[in-house]
Amino acid sequence: DGANGRFALAFGSCANPNEQVAQGSWTAIRSLVRTPPPGIEPVRLFVHLGDSFYFYDHMTEEVVRNEETMHAAHVSMRRHLEFLRLARTVPCCGVWDDHEFASDDTDSTDISTELRSLAVDTWRRYWGNRQPVSTRHDHGLTTRISHGLVDVYLLDGRFNRNKGEGICFGGDMIEDLLRTIANRSRRQARVVVLATGSSWTNLLDDDTEYYGDSAYDDERHRLFAGLGVLMGRSIAGLLLLSGDEHINEIFHVQLGNDRMAPEFMSTPLTRNTGLQDEGRSIEGERVASFPSGGDDGRRGFATLTIDTTDPEPEGNWTATIRYYQEAAAKLYHERSYTLADGQFMPT
Repeated sequence: DGANGRFALAFGSCANPNEQVAQGSWTAIRSLVRTPPPGIEPVRLFVHLGDSFYFYDHMTEEVVRNEETMHAAHVSMRRHLEFLRLARTVPCCGVWDDHEFASDDTDSTDISTELRSLAVDTWRRYWGNRQPVSTRHDHGLTTRISHGLVDVYLLDGRFNRNKGEGICFGGDMIEDLLRTIANRSRRQARVVVLATGSSWTNLLDDDTEYYGDSAYDDERHRLFAGLGVLMGRSIAGLLLLSGDEHINEIFHVQLGNDRMAPEFMSTPLTRNTGLQDEGRSIEGERVASFPSGGDDGRRGFATLTIDTTDPEPEGNWTATIRYYQEAAAKLYHERSYTLADGQFMPT
């Protein structure tokens, strides 16, 4: 922590065993941990961005959510030996999304406070989410992971979520996040990676189910404005990760005040229902689209490599996103960004 260097993490979301029993992404990620190709930094962390299991979706009858069934849900995902081999090789952390939390498009208002806390405790038995962002407030699975001069924040967008009140993360989480970022950067500005299950961008259609739509505009603008103020001071480049929507895309998110952060979406890890096979329109925040085309869809994962080797960040620190097909870790898209004026800009 605090040293210049290179750091690579892999990420993805939506692993549905009923759609695809053999899950090649785990083997492919493990190969990038142990024996990456020449010139590729070894992966040192895997982040699961939600829908790690669909246990409750596949029950023929309603299943009561209690400690026993929660453990069964996690075991249903870990019956895949290749995931277990990966988890023995590299640290694995994650955030949950709707399918793990309660059901499709679920708010925290749909389940009791006691059940939410039980679900968090059970999750931590299986995943490495151990470093909270705050000791004052309970933010569910929200976690900070640090390596070198990179801070990765996994933000729990389900624990406090109340669409009727316009809450995804909640005001306390946003305040604690911004304070933590500022406090950790008093001596040296750091690269900040924010990851959550749902998309960060405003959707360009009438879908109102996900974070970034009009229901969360006030909270979203508060968060983005706070991040924009810190960029170039506490934040030496901001990167956003997301999943959920069954498509691989890159967006450039406008934060306001001439600040921008790339968003990298990678989903699904396996064959999955509703796979997007056409890229969405290139307008507004959305500047690039790499659709999941093909007969079986382009499923797999992505890696993000951040290079902070040079002691002079401006113009030298870089971020490289690579998208891989699950089979044999086939690289099919790569794009690089360089730090300029406190933000990562396309190279």
